[in-house]
This record gives sequence, structure tokens and C-alpha cells, in this order.
Amino acid sequence: MRVLTACLAAALAVGSPAVAADWPSFRGNPQLTGTTADTLPDAPKLLWTADAPDGVAATAAIVGDRVFTAGLSGELHCRGIKTGEPVWTYRTEEVGKFRPGFLSSPAVADGRVYLGDEDGFLHAVDAATGKKLWTFETGAEIISSPTLTTVPGTGPGESGDVPVVLFGSYDAKLYCLTAEDGKLRWELETQGRVHCTPAVAQGPEGAARTFIAGCDEHLRGAAIADGSVTLDVEIGTYLIASPAAVDGTVYFGTYAGDVLAVDASSESVPGANVPEAKAVVWRAEPDGQFEFKSSAAATADRVFVTGGNKVAKALDRKTGKTAWEFLLKAGSESSPVVTGVGTDKERIWFGGADRTLHCLNAADGTEVWSQNLRKGIVASPAVGGPEGAAVLVIGTEGPNGQWFCFGG
Repeated sequence: MRVLTACLAAALAVGSPAVAADWPSFRGNPQLTGTTADTLPDAPKLLWTADAPDGVAATAAIVGDRVFTAGLSGELHCRGIKTGEPVWTYRTEEVGKFRPGFLSSPAVADGRVYLGDEDGFLHAVDAATGKKLWTFETGAEIISSPTLTTVPGTGPGESGDVPVVLFGSYDAKLYCLTAEDGKLRWELETQGRVHCTPAVAQGPEGAARTFIAGCDEHLRGAAIADGSVTLDVEIGTYLIASPAAVDGTVYFGTYAGDVLAVDASSESVPGANVPEAKAVVWRAEPDGQFEFKSSAAATADRVFVTGGNKVAKALDRKTGKTAWEFLLKAGSESSPVVTGVGTDKERIWFGGADRTLHCLNAADGTEVWSQNLRKGIVASPAVGGPEGAAVLVIGTEGPNGQWFCFGG
């Protein structure tokens, strides 16, 4: 339970969103904050590369001395963190058959790896052997990455906290499955595709909730225990980016270029909208026509975003006012990651359409380091590894994409 326990601790922490050395899922923790206390060298070395024949859109997962990578070739690899050599390979279909690719990022807990494919199946794989444990079929492709958490056991034979898997599908539904066997606990139907990854946060009286920003222009909150709607806010624009949750507030960019902070403790009668003025803490208006496809990173005092306007930006978490901006040569769909949280060495890492992996100083936005990776980057970084030896892993677009691992 070590990985899941660490994830839950991060999900329920107040004012302390950074997580431990593992990076077990898309944004590092169930809050989707994209943060870690781990630090990297300001000029990291390239440790290894690995081929990704059809390219990469997913984020790697790092647990202990293993790196889990998934690509559009429909292959999930478990790799040694030191060399990148595969320990095992799992395929959505047998060799020689067409394989639906993975746009969904792997999530790892309790010896299992979970991720969705382009044909709408969620896969559960044994993390030690690569053996298929179960699959669950939805009605359309899955781009949403799984979020792992627990709920109080209420079913036959259940007691204590029961691990569950939350994820969305392009069939317009949010799903909650029992992690062990893939059985459906509940589903929540929306009016549009669910592209984002669900975030987990606490509601009133400590009740765990999940939040999704939907293609139907709504931000929804639901009780993880039973899927009942607790919050429904009509944002008024298309939503692709996943929300990040810190201290009872969720932060996300929109397809219209806004960045919003919404009070996660706001409540509504199921099926009824909360007036925007009541739920929205602040809205940072766009300075042009562009969209946010990447997810925000959020620390105790700032929110960091990258978007289609060729700008990386830091916003004050309480007010939404711009703290700094860094101009890019091209837009970015790569979600930023903050390392060194809580230290004087906070850094922002992200890729972009300019084929470059960037590292910025989180304090003032100055560039610390950059590396051209020769292909466009829509995937987001993963940062983790053994204590004191963290690495950054990121993939590039295809054809002939690659995985890159940087460290000290």
C-alpha cells in the first residue's frame, strides 16, 4: 500500500501539495498539482533514451527503480530507471495485429498499473510481470488518465478503505471502478466527452470529492463514495485541461484562454448549476485568442500554466494576478511540473511545440536550462526515483518519437 498511501496523503494535505519520490500517475498525485519536493540539477545529464515508434502523448510513471512508459504504438513498457532497458512489455493486442494506442498515462498502485486505450478499454496490468489482470470496456476512446484513491467499503465483503480507479471516457462518462477486480461502482454521465483526468480534493466535513472539467463546458464535483453530483458550474467555454486542487480550490485553464480558480467546497443541488459568481474565486482573462490544453501546476502560493499563446506564466494563487511571464517560440500542450517545492530551488519543467524541454526559475521565470529534443513535445514530465537520485522522464511525438531520461 506504500504508493497508494503516499498518493492519499498528498490528496488530503492542506498547504503541502508536494509528494514523495515516486511519480505514480499523470500529475504525480491525486490532486493533480504537478509538484514534487525532489530536486534536479540545473543542467541535468542525458542518462538514456528509448525508442517510441509512433510517438508519445502520455506521461511516464516512476515508482521505486522502475519507469512505466506508454505510447501510441499500444505498448506499455516497464523499464529499469538506470538504463531504460525494458523489464517487460505489455501490448493492447498481439504482435502482428493492429494495436490501439495509449494516450492515457499509466497510474501505479499496490502492484498494479492502470491506463486506458484508444478503443475505450481500461487495462489493469501486474506491475511486476506485465500480465493482464483485467480490462473494462467503455463506449469510446480513453484519453483521461486514471486517478487512484480509496472509498469506505460498503459492498458485500468490503471493510475499511477500498482502492478505486477514477477516469473519464469520450463516451461522456466519468467512471469509478474497484481497483482490484475492475467492477463498476458508479458512473456519472455528462453532456460531452471527458478528456481530462479527475482530481481529488476534500469537500465540507472532510468528504472526498472528485472534479472534472468537461468538454460540455461544465466543471463538476462528485462524491467519490457514490458519484452523486455535489458541484456543477457552467464555465461557458470548452474544457480540456485537468484541474489541480489545493486547499479546497481547483485551478484550470480553458479553451478560451482563461485561467480559473473555483471553490471546491461550493455545493449545489444535484443537477443544478451554482451561479458562477458564487463558485469562482477568480478568473484571469486571456490577453489574446489561444487555448489551454495543458494542466496547471499549483503550489502553496502560485499557479503555473503553459498554453497556445507561446507563454509560460506564473499567477498568484490567491488573486490570479500575473507574477511573471516567459515568452516561448511556440505554444505548449505539455503540463508544467514544479520541482524543489518548499526549497529555494523551485524549478518549472515543461516541453513545447518548439521541440524544447525548458527549465525555468519558479521565483522569477528566468530560463535556467533548455534542451532541444528534435521532436515536438505534448507529453508532460515525470520526476521521481530513489531518494537523492531523482530523474526526469519525458517523451516526444512521432513517428520515430523517443523517451528521454535526465538526471545527475
